[in-house]
Amino acid sequence: MIKEFKLGGVKYSVKEVDSIKNVFSGELMYGSHSPVEAQIEIAKQISGTKISEDVRRVTLYHEILHAMMDVIGYKFPNPEDEENFVDRLAYMWNEFEQTRK
Repeated sequence: MIKEFKLGGVKYSVKEVDSIKNVFSGELMYGSHSPVEAQIEIAKQISGTKISEDVRRVTLYHEILHAMMDVIGYKFPNPEDEENFVDRLAYMWNEFEQTRK
């Protein structure tokens, strides 16, 4: 797992943590992105079950895509639309990375 990267001149850190809980809903999450802290967190487990390396990698791509959208200032009118869009791109990015020669 990468530890840091830059987007738009801002250095982001990536941390793997045991678990992540949504501060608003209390729901457990696979990952989170904080534009204020320039940080991405990726969970190692959900409800005591280890998250596979493949799923953690897709989650990282998902959160990086959120960060990219923040950097360019693009917001979907409906947050669910953004989640669906970013999720689909993350899976495609992962497939590209895993199959390129």
